[in-house]
Amino acid sequence: MRGRHVFRRWLRRDRRGLSLESRGALLRARAVRLVLLLSIVGVSGCQMSSPFGRSASLLDSAKFMDTWKTYLHCRSSVEPEEIRSDLHQLNRVAQAVSMPNHATVLLLPASVRALISTLPSRLAVDPHAMSVACALHGSEVAQAAGQPGLSVALLTAVAAARRGAVTTYYAVEAHQRLTRME
Repeated sequence: MRGRHVFRRWLRRDRRGLSLESRGALLRARAVRLVLLLSIVGVSGCQMSSPFGRSASLLDSAKFMDTWKTYLHCRSSVEPEEIRSDLHQLNRVAQAVSMPNHATVLLLPASVRALISTLPSRLAVDPHAMSVACALHGSEVAQAAGQPGLSVALLTAVAAARRGAVTTYYAVEAHQRLTRME
């Protein structure tokens, strides 16, 4: 009789010597850990890849203040090359803020991408407007410095930038200046 009891106990153990109850508890603990890990990864992944949170994360207050200082430097500068450098930096920020340049949008088919418009700026100042205003100022400075080629290039870039009511104003202004230069 004792032999049959030992045999039954032996059947209920796996190779590591764990009983069925212990194996069940171990599997439940592993399942709970897996669910917890997947929940953490899922929640953090949603926060990290949100396409609508991009402009806020790209332009936190410190970065925005750097952009604002660049804009003020551009507007007060009298050197065309400094203005060109500032304009390049402002254009990079303006492109980074625009929604259609987001990686998740670029993965969409072209027919769907055409339906997605750029989200309006949620900042106090539109980075696109800052860059075209800097370009207009740069055009004036280049013209005064005797560099009409640079002035025409900057005005042409502004005239081509039609991204809303504010930049349309600048585009019309650039077009008028171009016709006056001819």
